[in-house]
Amino acid sequence: MDEFTFWSKALTQAEVRDMMCHKLTGSETNLLAYYRFDNGTGTTLSNLVTGGPDGTLVNGPSWVA
Repeated sequence: MDEFTFWSKALTQAEVRDMMCHKLTGSETNLLAYYRFDNGTGTTLSNLVTGGPDGTLVNGPSWVA
């Protein structure tokens, strides 16, 4: 998994297609959480949406370059 987003609305097929090949800024309208799995170490995932909750990896996943 490369990244995970959580939205406050259902995205249209066109919105998904338009966003799937580039990184988001974290300030998109209706975006509640944006986690990019590129920290490389540790168990905390930073939420790139200001004020959003960070994530915690559990069950010992491995980072792969």
